[in-house]
Amino acid sequence: MAWLALTLELDQAQAEAFSDALLEAGAESVSVEDADAGTARETPLYAGPDWSGAEVWRRNRLQVLLAHDADCAAIVGEAARIAGVAPAPEWRSEEVAEEDWVRRTQSQFGPSRVGDRLWIVPSWHTPPEADATVVRLDPGVAFGTGSHPTTRLALRFVERAVSGAAGPLRVLDYGCGSGIL
Repeated sequence: MAWLALTLELDQAQAEAFSDALLEAGAESVSVEDADAGTARETPLYAGPDWSGAEVWRRNRLQVLLAHDADCAAIVGEAARIAGVAPAPEWRSEEVAEEDWVRRTQSQFGPSRVGDRLWIVPSWHTPPEADATVVRLDPGVAFGTGSHPTTRLALRFVERAVSGAAGPLRVLDYGCGSGIL
């Protein structure tokens, strides 16, 4: 199954309302990006604890995902009506092939050395060293990537705490984030 991806650009005053209207009109997802990203006019936005979410870029690119059989013109027209945008903005569409996005994302992670002998190894890889102590975890499923500094510190502590143990050990992840092993 394929999807349709629409791309359209809107100014600062219209972007938020139009993205909400696209969802109401039948879009599966909408992302809002800086239309000037990668140019000298790019505007970085940083969210802090008091961020209201109201700030958007001067020029916004909306990336919209629709069902493969969606009527793009009708959805954009309905979103324009809902958001009070006239005329409806120009848009372009392209087909996006169905993929297993989770597996595709996970595939970019390989074994990661954490300590002297401790390795985080995704299930689709073999351990890189014969005498490695291996923790089998698939990044992004229940563990993240294992690259956060607090996670690495906790894993180094675990490695030191259990060194010299005879035989396999069982460790309980208490469920308070991957840094608590």
